[in-house]
Amino acid sequence: MKRIIYSCLFGVTLIALDGIFQLKFGFDFIRGNGLQSSIIDLTRPTASFPNPNIMGIYLSALSPLVIGAALFLKTNKKEKLFFVFGALLGSLGVYITFSRGSGLGLFFAVLFLGIFRKNKFIIVCLLVLLLLFPFFMPKKIKDWTTDIRYNPLVFLFNQDRLSYFRNAMNMIRHHPFVGVGLNTFSKNYGKYKLKAAEEYCPTPDTIYAHNMYLQMGGEIGLPGLLAFLWLLFRFFKDNRSTQRKLKDPFLQVTCMSLFACVLAFLVNGMTETSLYYSRISMIFWYLIGCSLAMRHFVKADGS
Repeated sequence: MKRIIYSCLFGVTLIALDGIFQLKFGFDFIRGNGLQSSIIDLTRPTASFPNPNIMGIYLSALSPLVIGAALFLKTNKKEKLFFVFGALLGSLGVYITFSRGSGLGLFFAVLFLGIFRKNKFIIVCLLVLLLLFPFFMPKKIKDWTTDIRYNPLVFLFNQDRLSYFRNAMNMIRHHPFVGVGLNTFSKNYGKYKLKAAEEYCPTPDTIYAHNMYLQMGGEIGLPGLLAFLWLLFRFFKDNRSTQRKLKDPFLQVTCMSLFACVLAFLVNGMTETSLYYSRISMIFWYLIGCSLAMRHFVKADGS
C-alpha cells in the first residue's frame, strides 16, 4: 500500500509541476501541449491532458490520498516532507486549472478527512479558505461574477452546462427505462433540446452532458443509473466496515484517504462526464479496487 501511495504521490507531483511549467513557458514538458483559454479569456494549464478540466479531475482524485498521508501518517521527517510537498503541489495544481468541479471535489474530500478524524483545525482552515477565496480570485473571474449577477448556479456550472442538464433530463424523460443507448448520448443530444433551454443558452447538437449521472441516465436509463448508485452504496458500506475493523494506524489512514479520493471524483462528476474520459475513468475504478482490497488486511491486522 505504501508503494501505491508513493506512485500516486509521484503522479500528482509530476502533473502539478508540468502544469506550473506550462503556465510559465507556454507548453508542457511531457507532450508539448499549449495553454488553453476559457470563455472569459482566463489562461489555464492542461499539463499532458487534453484540457484543464481533465487535469483537474486527475489531481483532485489522487491528491486526497497524498493529503491524508501528509496530515495523518506517522512517518519519518523525510517521508513527511515528501507527502506535504506533494499535497501542496496537488492542491495548487487543482487551483490553477480553475476547474470548479475539481476544486469542489477536493474541498469536500479534505472536509471529509477533517470530520472523520474530528480535526477541528482542518475544518476551520477550510472554512476560512472558503471565505477568503472571493478576495483572491483572479480579476477576470471577479468581473465575470459581476456580469452573471452573482448567480450561484451559473457560477458553479456555467449557463451552457445548465442547458446541457435540462436537455439531458428531457432525454431521460423520453427514455426513462432503457435510455438512448450506451455511448450514444452525443449522437442523440440534438433530438432532445428544449426550446426554453436553448433560449437561455444555445448548445451544439452533439455534446456530452458534463454531468456523469445525467449522461448515464440518458444512455442506460434510470434502472442503469440506480444500479450504479447501488454499487456506490455497497462500496461506501464496505469501506466503512473495513475502516472500523482495521487497527493499524497506517491502514486506517489509507482506507479513509481512498474513500476521500472516490468522494472527490464523484463530486466532480456533477460538473463533468468524468467516467466517460478513458484516461481518467480507469483512475476511478483503480481507487475503488484499492479500497475494496483493504478488506484483505483485516485478518492480517489481527482484527
